[in-house]
Amino acid sequence: MLLVSTEKNPGSRGQSKLELDIADIRTRLGQITDLLVASQSQPRRSPDHQFPSQETPASASGSFGAAIPSAFAPSSPVGRGGHGSGVDGSEFPFMIIQSRPMMDILGLSPDTAQWLVNAERAAAESSGMQQSFGAGALRMFMLQSQPITAALAAFSEHVHTWYPLFSADFTEAFSSSISEPNPHSVQSCLAMLVVAIGSLANHRDTNAALHERPGQAYYEAAVALLPAALQGYSLPSLQCLVLFALYQLCLIRPCQAHDYITIASFRAQNMLRSRTFPEGSKEDEGLRRAFWVILLVESEIAVQLDLPHSGIWAYEDIALPATTEAWHFAPPLADAEITETSPHSQSCTSSDSVLVYFLAEIAMRRMLQRCTTSVNMSAGGQLLYAPVIAQELELQLNEWYKCLPVALRFHMSPTSREDVAELPAAQFLQTQYFACKASIYWPAVYQAMELSAAYDELLQFCNKFFDSFVSFALAASAAVKTCLVNSWTLNSRLEPPRLARFYQDMLLKIF
Repeated sequence: MLLVSTEKNPGSRGQSKLELDIADIRTRLGQITDLLVASQSQPRRSPDHQFPSQETPASASGSFGAAIPSAFAPSSPVGRGGHGSGVDGSEFPFMIIQSRPMMDILGLSPDTAQWLVNAERAAAESSGMQQSFGAGALRMFMLQSQPITAALAAFSEHVHTWYPLFSADFTEAFSSSISEPNPHSVQSCLAMLVVAIGSLANHRDTNAALHERPGQAYYEAAVALLPAALQGYSLPSLQCLVLFALYQLCLIRPCQAHDYITIASFRAQNMLRSRTFPEGSKEDEGLRRAFWVILLVESEIAVQLDLPHSGIWAYEDIALPATTEAWHFAPPLADAEITETSPHSQSCTSSDSVLVYFLAEIAMRRMLQRCTTSVNMSAGGQLLYAPVIAQELELQLNEWYKCLPVALRFHMSPTSREDVAELPAAQFLQTQYFACKASIYWPAVYQAMELSAAYDELLQFCNKFFDSFVSFALAASAAVKTCLVNSWTLNSRLEPPRLARFYQDMLLKIF
């Protein structure tokens, strides 16, 4: 049967309301098509001092914690497999070290990030660290048990709190590795790394710890077993690679930490792709935890120094860690007296709160990864502040806040130190929350600076930036008083005092 459709003229008397609506839709679609064709035909401008966007680096929150902080910048580089804002250009001054325009604003060398990388690499070359291979592999077992217990407790409170790698039965595995050491065992390597990191964390003076290197013998013994960790294809070998990275972070060596975490990332991706462990098994749960820890650490380091990405974000649909109990070590009463824990240690490091924080941090990282760039491109190719995008990002951030459990809730409009959260985990989430808000509104401030003028709506978002930044500075400066680990890496969780001073100096230079 041949059906012939006769289209009536738009103004014909017999035309129905439905036909009028369809005609209107066709007209609007034609207009949209014309705009798209026009925008695609216009050549892209090379960014000058205009209002462009930066290639998105990798955040976080973001880590140990988020990078300085990760929320001050987009999360992963456009064109490298990450979810960026989709806006081209690389000259927007995001508040990170690798941003050349931001370094110009601060009066620093545009190549500051590259200088830091080269300085660390040169120091590693000249320090003779390679000589530590094979040195003192069994020396650690000659030490007394009290320092080991203290280091294990410090690792549990100050490190595992943020990165819960281990399941609840790790204490038994650790004790077995220490009491019956195997000079070729990956489990022994894992135990030695835990004690080495815990020894650093347990030192009262963190600056002195960086020079004295307590637990260095343990680390040297672990390095002697590094080949076993590299050649192994097991969950403990993967965990060893992660701990090697965390140890380097403690010593403020982000580049070397990145080397280890990238190896761990490829190992985890291979294990996930080949389904190494049966789904739902204890090993599978441990692999997923390790995956998310690796993702956080890699993102936190790469955001600042523009280091290569392993492509781990391609697996971000991996199931979240289960709510099963995580490892937490509470030393015996006699040993607890010699450990230097914070006043909030009991409420900060309980198994339940650790897992809840871990999930909240993963959610924050996902938000940062997808978009933190509140700019868009006009039909004429200009990049302008986008209030609609900013409002949507703020809405998503507030939805994240509403999902936090009561223990991790914090004041959303702090005006003094008394309004800062008490628990270290809540303090860091509060710091990250306001850092993320400041990053959303920063483009409005920059656009006002570039135009030397601001309309009312733009001023509204400029005010929000300064409110968010003041709240961030309050939370960041208070965090250092309760988290000992906060003074050991280049990211926002671990150095809030230096971070706060950095941004205060930045604001003084800008305004």
